[in-house]
Amino acid sequence: MGRYTRYSATATVTINVPFSCVYCGFASQLEVTEKATTSRQVGGWGHSQDVAQREWALAHETAHKRGTSIAKDTAKLVPCKQCGKRNEGAVRSHVIFIVVASLVALGISGGLAYGVAAVDSTRPQVWMGIFSLLAFIVAIAIVFGGYTTYRDAPSKARFLDAQPAPAPAYAPALAPAPAPQPAQVLVRGPDGRQYPGVMVARAQGHVQVAFANGSTTWVPETGVTWAPRA
Repeated sequence: MGRYTRYSATATVTINVPFSCVYCGFASQLEVTEKATTSRQVGGWGHSQDVAQREWALAHETAHKRGTSIAKDTAKLVPCKQCGKRNEGAVRSHVIFIVVASLVALGISGGLAYGVAAVDSTRPQVWMGIFSLLAFIVAIAIVFGGYTTYRDAPSKARFLDAQPAPAPAYAPALAPAPAPQPAQVLVRGPDGRQYPGVMVARAQGHVQVAFANGSTTWVPETGVTWAPRA
């Protein structure tokens, strides 16, 4: 078995999507937060700093994209704040996806069982039993995952319909906040080493860091160390 290095990353993504109830007409903005974890497997050990930095940044980018996709799907299952109903079309599509995914898992397992039994014709019933059990476990996992997504959708979202009170007419206009100044930071990678970069943006507990190879990624502030000034 060849040697390889796995680069893993977890991203917590918060997005705002428009919400409109098809039953009562309630309209608002919906803020949804989801978390996603991805990993990349790259051949070889002891990669150079540039390679490790690039692969780790790609893992973060993939996790962020996956989290965004999951958050958009979760938003479709959130019940209306006013009437409490969920979009029946979105729920129906969610159930159909779970059923189709379970059937695909069962079909793949059945095909593998048939192929292995054809090669080892002395124990076809044993292989059929093993793969049937695996197919059952996978199908249960898919159904349970779909159910938890449906159940937890309300807890991962909040409505942003509350508007702040208007400022008094005599209140002076506030000057816009200045853009964040670039700052040298150190980002800890999955291999335990710290990689230098420059903070170019900061929002919602995350900072966007640009690295020397031209790549950028969002990381939690807790994973960033401010580099001492020279």
